[in-house]
This record gives sequence, C-alpha cells and structure tokens, in this order.
Amino acid sequence: MVSCFRFYGGHKNVDPLEISFRPSVYGIILMGDNILVAKTKNTGKFALPGGGIDTEDDPEIALKREVKEETGVDISVEKFLHFNKNYFYYDPSSDAFDSYQYFYLCKPLKTHLASGAEVDDLEAEDPEWIHIKDLNEKNFQGIEMGILEVIKRLGNEKSGDHR
Repeated sequence: MVSCFRFYGGHKNVDPLEISFRPSVYGIILMGDNILVAKTKNTGKFALPGGGIDTEDDPEIALKREVKEETGVDISVEKFLHFNKNYFYYDPSSDAFDSYQYFYLCKPLKTHLASGAEVDDLEAEDPEWIHIKDLNEKNFQGIEMGILEVIKRLGNEKSGDHR
C-alpha cells in the first residue's frame, strides 16, 4: 500500500496498482504584493492556478492553458521555481495519483479575471488577487505546503523583508 495525501487532509492508503501518473504545472503569478489564486469548489480554499500536463504538451504550454481556463489571465512564463513529487488522493472522484508538480514564476499579461461561467474548470472558481501575506495553511489548498513557503519567500523578497 502507498500512503497518499488526501485532498480533504490526512492520508489514505492506496493499492499501487490503482495509482495513475500525473505530471502537473502551477503558476505563481504576482502583481506587486498580490498573488493570483482561485478557490477550490470542494473545499473553498485558495489554490494556485494550474493543472495536468497532457501527454503531447510542453509544460509551459500546459501552464498557459490551465491559467487561462481557471482565471482568464494570459501569462508569460518567467522561470522554474520548485518541483515536488507526492502521492495524492483526490477524494471527490476517488482517484489516486503519483503526482509530479512543477511550479513556475509567471508574469500576467493582463489582469482582468474571468468570472462565473467564464471559468472553464471542474475544480477552480472565483479567481482573485490576494495579498501574499494573507495565504496561510488554513486557507490554502496545498498539496505540499512547502510551496507556501516558496510563495512567502518571494513576497518577502519583493517587499525587501529578507528575514
């Protein structure tokens, strides 16, 4: 059995034969001290825009597509920031994944956000710009909370706070 991090928190043991490989890509999109996030429909928590990389996709193309679908924002991909591998159990559909997650720093090419039916995603809704310091472990849907530390470090670097 493989211990998978659950979408709703905690862990679930899953038979390795029931686990699918899923590479995914996420954007850390900053505007001043704010970061672009969307809410997850099933938990109401904030999450970074992004999602699965299709077999034929370049990761940067997948990232641009996913961010556009979830937020309405066009981006340029600036640089790779962070990689994480974990086992993830998505409770709403009872699917388990061997998840490779790639995180990129991105720049918005426009800041107007999609609303309502314009958001074209099964899990994301209500994109918004929030202050980086307002993200915390209670309101952020982090598959791996180490990414929250990467985001906060970026925020500190932008504000000149290098503690």
